[in-house]
Order: sequence, then structure tokens, then C-alpha cells
Amino acid sequence: EDGQGRLWIGTKNGFNLFDRGNETFTRFQSKVPEDHYGLDMQQMEFDAEDRIWFNTGWFDTKSRLFHLLDKNDKAYSLAVADDGLVWSLSWEGELRKIQSGQVEEVQSPKKQKFQLHRGEYTSRLWLNQPLLLPGQPTGLLPVLPGNLEPRELLETDSATLWIGTDAGLYRYHWPTKMLKKVDFKEHSSALTESIRGLYQDPSGGIWVGTLNGVFHFDPYQKPFEHLNVTEEGTEVVMGMENTSHGYLVNLLGKGLYRSKEGTSFDELRLEGLNSDLSNYIWDI
Repeated sequence: EDGQGRLWIGTKNGFNLFDRGNETFTRFQSKVPEDHYGLDMQQMEFDAEDRIWFNTGWFDTKSRLFHLLDKNDKAYSLAVADDGLVWSLSWEGELRKIQSGQVEEVQSPKKQKFQLHRGEYTSRLWLNQPLLLPGQPTGLLPVLPGNLEPRELLETDSATLWIGTDAGLYRYHWPTKMLKKVDFKEHSSALTESIRGLYQDPSGGIWVGTLNGVFHFDPYQKPFEHLNVTEEGTEVVMGMENTSHGYLVNLLGKGLYRSKEGTSFDELRLEGLNSDLSNYIWDI
């Protein structure tokens, strides 16, 4: 969602702008060179100028123009700072900064893929090694059991970082360096512990998207509640986002669902989108 409250959805061949009034979409596409990776929308981040950064470039929502990075600069993950500086991690694990469209590699001894994240509460850029980045505070991620790769990161306050992996959810209290694995209790399974999305609602509740659907954690009542997004109750969550349009969940092969109040969901009809594309949304 951009600064004007407009909802943008990324699919495998471009962006789609949602019209709130009639709930239809306008698609924006771009031709790409044959030897380029194309419009990779697996991650989307907005900067202060309402440009949408994605894995292979950026899109200016004002001019409606695409700008592609060199194919060798494709990002594995992205994080955008308030001043418009973009941090990118390559598929080879190299940290880069992008400013005014220029890509510069940051010298770092360890090259490893992980999910970049800039904290909402601390503005820290969470990294897997100690680095001094001028003008950018950083935080050091803990070493996870079995050297698991962090897939999803979420700051829930100035001292707590939730870390989602392919084999469990962890809560990290960074001032004391205390790391604790979250217990899903009777819901525990390999699919449940494959984390694909993390979100904190205004009440402090934690929403967790997994390969076994959506879970909600009430910080006052403590236990996790498994939520059925569809009637079948078997969903693979690819992403989650809180917007003025409601709380959105992107389900693999099933499209986009919205919760306006509480924990019930309805399908967001994607009129104007090809059905194959609407069912395989990369990011929201």
C-alpha cells in the first residue's frame, strides 16, 4: 500500500493497482530484455517517494515507469530506509546499497543469504554479521539452531524480534541475547513451523502465516489459535499485509483473502486479472 492508500499487487509479469471503488485492477507491465531475469515481484518495498522496489528493479508509481537493475544485481531480499537508501542482499549473499539507482557493494567477510529487515521500532537493519554502516544503525541476528536461515523478521517492540524459519518460529530478546523457540503446542507440525509471514496488529496480536495456514497469538491469552481462511481449512500462506483495505492474506493457488474485523476472512475478487495470475500473487 502506497502513501495514498492505493493497493499494489505483484504477480509474475507486473504490478496491479487496485481500485477500491469497484474492486477491479489495472495492470502495469514492461518489456524486458531476453537475457534479463524479468519482473521478479517476490518482494516489494515502498520508499518515501512511493517508488516500489522489487527484486530486479523499481517502479515509479507517479510516472508509471519501470526501471530495471542490471541482471547481475538481482536481489534475494530488500530493505528500504526512511531517507530512500535501499539495502539489497544478492543471491550470492553480498550486501549492497542502492542510492539514486546506483548499486554499490558493501564489503563484508561473511556472504550468506538471509532476509533483510529494517525494524519498525528501532530502525535497525538486522544483519547476520557485525558491520558498521554510516548513518544506518544495525542489529546482529542470533545464530539459530542448525544454522537455520531467517525467512521472516518482525520487531514487536524496541527489544523483541520474532524470527520465522523453515523449521520453527523464534522470539529473540536482543538486549539479553535470549532466544526462545515458540511452541505451537497441539498445532505443531513440519508445515506449521514453515513460516511465510509475520504481522503485529494494533492490539499487539501476532499473526503468523505458515504452510499450514494462519495462526493468531493473543499476547494476553497466550495460546496460538489456528484460523481457517477458506472453508477447506488447508492453506499455504505466501504473504500477509495490513492495509486500509483490511488485513490481507495471500494463499498459494487460491488468491487473495481479506479480514476487515476479527478473525474471519472473505475472498477479495480480483476482477481484471487473469485467473492464473490472480491465483499466484508474488507479493502485496
